[in-house]
Amino acid sequence: PDFLPFSKVIRRNRVELITRFLGINHTLDTAVGDEALRGVSGGERKRVTIAEMLCGSMGSIVFFDNISKGLDAATTFDIVRGVREVAKAFHLTVFMALQQPGNETFEQFDKVCLLDGGKCIFYGPREKVEGYFGEIGFERPP
Repeated sequence: PDFLPFSKVIRRNRVELITRFLGINHTLDTAVGDEALRGVSGGERKRVTIAEMLCGSMGSIVFFDNISKGLDAATTFDIVRGVREVAKAFHLTVFMALQQPGNETFEQFDKVCLLDGGKCIFYGPREKVEGYFGEIGFERPP
């Protein structure tokens, strides 16, 4: 049908946009690699996996679990910021589980759900977290 070439353009544009937001557009012609083949770096490999999930997802909700494992704070921030930009561009809702995000990374979230022992101890706008915990006697360390 006539719409097939158009859908290829849309898919290609989606891939280009997602890889640009995640900072891996320069790796599009590079093998991911394995033990025998060098390929992309560890951080880029994680970004490729995230890009695959975002490119393959045709829904409006995406879940990420512990994507920061094995990554430094700067790389985690770059990935979270990239996912946020993709979410804005494609009107996605993203649920992301992170352990101990840095301040810059934490600032990327609109709403947060903080868990302790598997129980929700706070859910709401990111801006209200510090005030809430201050009201119940906890202060942010300097």
